[in-house]
Amino acid sequence: MAHAQINFISDALRRSIAIEAIFPTDHMCSPTKKIPHQGKMKTMYYLEGSTTNSHRVVTHTMLEAYAEDNNLCVIIVSGEDKWYGNSLISGDLWGNMVTEDLVNFTRATFNLSDKREDTYIAGFSMGGFGAITCGLRHPEIFGKICLHAPALVKALILNSYDEPGHDNWTKTNYETMFGLKDVSEFENSEFDYEKLVDDVSKMDVKPDFILTVGNIDGLRPPLEELRDKLKEKGFNVEFYLVEGNHNWCHALNQGLEKICNALPTDDFGENFRQTGAEANYEWPDFFIWRAHYNTKNGVAHLPYKMKDVEMFSTYRVKDLGEIKD
Repeated sequence: MAHAQINFISDALRRSIAIEAIFPTDHMCSPTKKIPHQGKMKTMYYLEGSTTNSHRVVTHTMLEAYAEDNNLCVIIVSGEDKWYGNSLISGDLWGNMVTEDLVNFTRATFNLSDKREDTYIAGFSMGGFGAITCGLRHPEIFGKICLHAPALVKALILNSYDEPGHDNWTKTNYETMFGLKDVSEFENSEFDYEKLVDDVSKMDVKPDFILTVGNIDGLRPPLEELRDKLKEKGFNVEFYLVEGNHNWCHALNQGLEKICNALPTDDFGENFRQTGAEANYEWPDFFIWRAHYNTKNGVAHLPYKMKDVEMFSTYRVKDLGEIKD
């Protein structure tokens, strides 16, 4: 799996920003098994939550492995605690950066599909808020919206107040991030996700939703309310309850696995996998593996003078039995 850190100039933000990109083009595969045809890549744009950055997604989750197993390109962006809003007050148009600059730059630079059905947007916590608002503002771009424990905190925003020492959650900060004269203007704004659900439900083309949340996460109740509303409005919804709280290394990993496995991506079948109980490289497959990019007509070629892989059949491990203490 290839991983790159990239800086590019965002017109919406008027500055250069950093993103992380995961590409499945160097997947290890067995010469004995076919792999999917590699056309333009299906892509998930992943929006990170507050108090962190895009690099931490790669270092603190299994997203790279899940993406590799599902032949999925992932573009990861940080929101710098700005809730992916658009603000003429601060000049930070984070929502436009995602739906215009990020999508246009990555599609122009990499071998990404520009088809709506191959383009997904996802996010965790604050990033989940960004994913649903950006996704519903542009259903012509994103075919699926994937949320893990999104910060559906409309009531908190509308009832926020200024309190020294809590800069991320103050009334003034919300007004600044969304370009509002008063926080009450958030109601029915372009970032009011409840209004967006109502508006998009009347369209002929609606994005599908994949929702996940920890069973003891404090953001579970509002997500279940959203799930019910989406179904009532005619959206296709998949909902997965996983184990854990609002944390990185347990519940979020489970949610990301559910999301990646639920996306309509091209997996590698019985080829090498990074996740799951079957994710071991069976001998001799490991010895004669080839990278995905080094294939011809969808089949990896054998190493020089290695014409008959059956010569290794005695090395295959079978019927290991149960694990004993």
